[in-house]
Amino acid sequence: MHITKKAPATQTLKAAIEIKQTDLYDFSTAKNVEKLNQFIEKPIIVSGKISEITFDKSYAFLLTSEDNVMISCKFQTDQNHLVSNYTVGQHIKIKGIYKGSLNYLILLNCIVLKNN
Repeated sequence: MHITKKAPATQTLKAAIEIKQTDLYDFSTAKNVEKLNQFIEKPIIVSGKISEITFDKSYAFLLTSEDNVMISCKFQTDQNHLVSNYTVGQHIKIKGIYKGSLNYLILLNCIVLKNN
């Protein structure tokens, strides 16, 4: 038997860190990956420029920081009405659960934050 536990809404979670756009490159380089790994499964705040938008029940954005670090954000479905108004090229500030990195940072259960 497999029991799944519903993840709490990101809105209710305090961010472990807010990573400024100018610091994302430092956090994401191979020599500093352990810096970022301490935040796996924790909410983090990042911002960037939207470079791609997809939709399949919920929105997913690919963001690019000032240092060309890519961030993949899959939004909670309750954010659809907020993120549907964004377009490629706009800047956005989000909070999401950091899951790890491949060639880009991966955030799930993202929400839009004010003061973009």
